[in-house]
Amino acid sequence: AAKTSLNEALTIAFSSGTVMGLTVVGLGSLALTALFVWKGSNLPGDGTTALLTAESVNRIVAFGFGASSIALFARVGGGI
Repeated sequence: AAKTSLNEALTIAFSSGTVMGLTVVGLGSLALTALFVWKGSNLPGDGTTALLTAESVNRIVAFGFGASSIALFARVGGGI
């Protein structure tokens, strides 16, 4: 498309960037949801119904930091 028209090339680039961005956000949300379901919703044994404990919040924050670090290194290393 870049050989024929700049407008067509930019349209394809914008569309593919949109798809990739939504895919990354969707997979990140899916992974965060799976992490929360697997490790985050620890109900304490004393009968309370607190869904988020301090440990589960720390796990979710650590997941976010790790994902940001991976994305940064992938971009700097030329993977993206």
